Amino acid sequence: MALLLSHCMLSALEPHAYTCADFVANLDTFKVSWPSLERLEVLYQLILDGLGFNSITIANVSSIEILSKFLGWIKDCDVNIRLSLKGNKLNNSSIEALATIFVDNKNITQLDISMNEINHNGIKTLAQSLKENETLTALDLSFNSLEEGGMRALMEKLNGNMKISSLNLWKNNLTNNGANVIAEWLKQSSGITILTLNDNGITGGGFKAIGRALEVNNTLTTLNIGKNKLQSKGAKAFGAMLGGNRTLSILDLRHNEINGDDIKLLSTGLAMNKKLSLLDLSKFSMRPQGHNNLEDEGARVLCKSLKHNTALTTLILSIVPS
Repeated sequence: MALLLSHCMLSALEPHAYTCADFVANLDTFKVSWPSLERLEVLYQLILDGLGFNSITIANVSSIEILSKFLGWIKDCDVNIRLSLKGNKLNNSSIEALATIFVDNKNITQLDISMNEINHNGIKTLAQSLKENETLTALDLSFNSLEEGGMRALMEKLNGNMKISSLNLWKNNLTNNGANVIAEWLKQSSGITILTLNDNGITGGGFKAIGRALEVNNTLTTLNIGKNKLQSKGAKAFGAMLGGNRTLSILDLRHNEINGDDIKLLSTGLAMNKKLSLLDLSKFSMRPQGHNNLEDEGARVLCKSLKHNTALTTLILSIVPS
């Protein structure tokens, strides 16, 4: 069970009036949106009172200074923080301030800084602090502007980080150059399990690099790489990867301009695959641009490969409205 205390509800909880204490004590997660410093003081007092929740979600903090003070108060408390700064218009100065928090912080386990237009300069500072961080397990950087430069800076630092298991890079204009950087990281990473690369302008060459990396990587279980362009080069590499990979269980290839010939290349590996449980080949919308078109022959080949596959339980071919 989770409790959400928004900016209007939290004001009712004065520091010396804990009439809801018995109820709060049974919660696992406590969520606060748009908190002021005064409201975070109330939350800190609840923590000191030992009310039992072990996870706090903090969303849309008005300033990094307020966040820093609160984290300083709870640094010795046994509580995990899920921090969402999604769409908070963070600039490079704000990112620098946020980076200083991560140097010694032991509470933040999930960080969402999506939709902030963070570029390669902003991510460099944050990446340095993440190198030594041992508590962060999930990082959401979707809908920013990292591009290849930011990707390279991030991957160089994450090579020394074994804790981050989930990384969301949806729509960061990575292109094939960024995909190549990710591929090299995947060959060395031993912690990442969920990777999202949707809508990054990745084409056949980038898919080929990632496919080859996944022949070596033995930790990734979920790859979301929809709304790119697989092309025959990528389909061939992914087909070869699927034939031998023993860890990937979810593969999202939505809206990748996949045609019947691409399906034939994918199917060679799919027939031999022993691990993949979900394959998404659906469209994002009714619009013809970029959608997957399996064609009759591709559909027949796909069905034939599934006769030999004993692992796949979910195959998605439907249209997903945009």
